[in-house]
Amino acid sequence: MKTTTFQPVQASYVRIQALSEAGNRGPWSAAAEFNVYTASQAAPPAASAGKGVWTTTIDFPLVPVSAALEYSSGKLLVWSSYNPSTFGGSNGAQTITATYDPATQLVTSALITNTGHDMFCTGLSVDFNGRAVATGGNTDAATSIYDPTSDSWSKGAVSRYQFLPTLPFPHLLQCLFHCLCPICMQLLGDWCQDIPVIYPVLISPRT
Repeated sequence: MKTTTFQPVQASYVRIQALSEAGNRGPWSAAAEFNVYTASQAAPPAASAGKGVWTTTIDFPLVPVSAALEYSSGKLLVWSSYNPSTFGGSNGAQTITATYDPATQLVTSALITNTGHDMFCTGLSVDFNGRAVATGGNTDAATSIYDPTSDSWSKGAVSRYQFLPTLPFPHLLQCLFHCLCPICMQLLGDWCQDIPVIYPVLISPRT
């Protein structure tokens, strides 16, 4: 382990740049587990009138690929994939989530298995009831719905939605948004890169 010190300055991020290889082992270098410590004499910048200010970072136990704001509590819900730091090799059965509570500054994590959905790179929107709706992703034919009032996930049953037209291929990296009426419109993406057509899908709740 090596430690270096420098004059404390106000900053929003630290960039580390390698200028040469390490130990004459070839044209590359590798390093891991960088820790940056706050100096006691370095005060955070004061907020300007009418403007926001950057504060400390949030340490999530995962890579937050997607995020949804819980409108009723102000909490931030994020999730990654079946694994906290990778998405490849998924069996499509689970997703790891984390919730940040700005009131307590605490982060809690949860493993979601009841929807059978790996929600990596889903289409994401909020429905007319304020629920987060995640479609597709690693489990490309699945839909999961998060209800902030009960803090729970449920599976989007086929009987509750009408899909028009029939999906011609699995969907990933798609765009999902709500219209003025309680209908979702989804523009499908795909694993493949040689399909020139964007397929719109309407999702209409029956209840």
